[in-house]
Amino acid sequence: MKSLDNAKQIFGNAKYALYLAYRTEKKYYLYRGMAAFADTVLTLADVIFPAVIIAYLYPNLYPEHAAFCAVLWGIICLSVRLSKNILEKKTWDSNEKIAMETKLKMDEGVSCIRYEELELSDTQDELAFAKQSVERGSVGVIVSTLIGIAGTMVSLCSLIGILSRVSIFFLFLAVLALLVNSRTSAQLENVLYKKQEALVPVQRKADYTIWGLTDAKNAKEQRLYNMQEYTMRKMKEATGLLLKIGRGYAWPYAKLEFAPSLFNGIQHFIIYGWAAYRLWQGSITVSEFTLFTAAILQFNGMVSSIGRSVANIRAESRYIEKYCIFARKRRGQEEGREAERTFDGRYNGFVIEYQHVWYRYPGREDYALKDINTVIHPGSGVSIVGMNGSGKTTFIKLMMGFCRPTKGKILVNGVDLEELSQEQRSRMFAPVFQDYFLTDYSVRENITFSEAEADVGLINQALEEAGVREAVEAMPKGMECAVSRKLDPEGSELSGGEKQKLAIARALYKAAPFLIMDEPTAALSPNAEYEIYRNMERISAGRTVLFISHRLASCRFCSRIMVFNRGAVCEEGTHEELMGKEGLYYRMFMTQAHYYEGEGQDEKEKCI
Repeated sequence: MKSLDNAKQIFGNAKYALYLAYRTEKKYYLYRGMAAFADTVLTLADVIFPAVIIAYLYPNLYPEHAAFCAVLWGIICLSVRLSKNILEKKTWDSNEKIAMETKLKMDEGVSCIRYEELELSDTQDELAFAKQSVERGSVGVIVSTLIGIAGTMVSLCSLIGILSRVSIFFLFLAVLALLVNSRTSAQLENVLYKKQEALVPVQRKADYTIWGLTDAKNAKEQRLYNMQEYTMRKMKEATGLLLKIGRGYAWPYAKLEFAPSLFNGIQHFIIYGWAAYRLWQGSITVSEFTLFTAAILQFNGMVSSIGRSVANIRAESRYIEKYCIFARKRRGQEEGREAERTFDGRYNGFVIEYQHVWYRYPGREDYALKDINTVIHPGSGVSIVGMNGSGKTTFIKLMMGFCRPTKGKILVNGVDLEELSQEQRSRMFAPVFQDYFLTDYSVRENITFSEAEADVGLINQALEEAGVREAVEAMPKGMECAVSRKLDPEGSELSGGEKQKLAIARALYKAAPFLIMDEPTAALSPNAEYEIYRNMERISAGRTVLFISHRLASCRFCSRIMVFNRGAVCEEGTHEELMGKEGLYYRMFMTQAHYYEGEGQDEKEKCI
């Protein structure tokens, strides 16, 4: 039963590869088919022409006929090989196109994986395997191998007529060669796959170490903390482990290769010995000796190659299987129903309700969130505060659909959040994360994530509201200027605060119903932070705004404060209400107030 399931899996993966290649580049089949036909012609020519030439030379001398056959043989081989070279160039171009398409499909699929799954080490290992499928060209290899098998079968059928005069023993020998090579090739591919399974997690660590050593963002710490030796030591450890794993699989691989090599040697000895004996007896002529030995060797070689090809398809199928995990995912593929309110303007009213929500991260025993029950109303400003690890960011991750509740439900206008597609959820939220992401492209592209013409007025408005418009206008190309010099030598290097303001401008431009601010002013000066918060009422303009911050200045601008402690909401209310309770919020606020004592009153008001 297991073998049948494996066969079905291999068939399904091969079928998918054929479909993907056909949809991407239909001509690929034509080019590979013609190349396979060229191989068949060359095989038959190499078997037949030498025997014919010898027949004209021995025992009777017909040199002019032999010369004609030799010239004809050369012309056929030359023209076919030239044609095959042209076809191989066409095939290479098609392979490149297929490889690009497979990579794009995988990248698109990766962008659709749930965030909580993407964080897992197992997912990263599977992704590394999927990337290897692209690098190996598994789709092209499977299609090419299948077409090659079809061409080989044609060649075998052509040789059967020649071999009909040969002992059936040699057909038995060919079948035996097929079984030996098929089994051995399957075992070899299995060893290689297990080796790759062992290498992938180590290779990921090695790649991460290289990234840490070469990425410009890490250059300052690398140099000031003298991390080069430490990083190189890590790199040598990973490289040593890679070599150790490779050596561990070298001997099993060599042992498996010995059996087919020995069998092929014995097979050649038997074939030439039989043919020489028949020639010595006078049962066959010299030309027949040449014809039979060439035909038998070609036949056996082709039969063996079919076994290796099947094992090759089996091996590539494993990589395709990992690739399919990502490639078959599609944005918006989830069948979700729209929340009851529709997007009938720039902002909309959405009510989010947490009903007894618990969450535990994969592989952890303790809960990051415990029995959360709360309602967030449209247009409200909510500040989420608490100590490190109290569950603030996890609370927001669940709201945006990055993670699924372990227990309980999150409702959007009465609809379970899980029933909404990723596309629907993404339209609802405009986040500014503490570890925000900016590309090295232009300011405009970083705000709109589009190369199409955007509303310049709205972009300028977002830049103005985020307090970075003047800095952008001072750049050489304005909003068309790249935000670094990695891709464009005429780009501008922005400060950390300016980059964070760009991230805020991007969220404001999106104009989603929910504005999520996760430590949005961490890189800003007190004055810049004060300006952001002072303009927040105008900026929010009817949106629901959620702040996550250790700096409690945001609480002054929010109508509601939620205080998290050890995964639960321990306090909730306005600033005045919570100060009156003299609980955790009061202690946190007074600690920050004490920190700013001694500074001017104006500065204190800006920072607290």
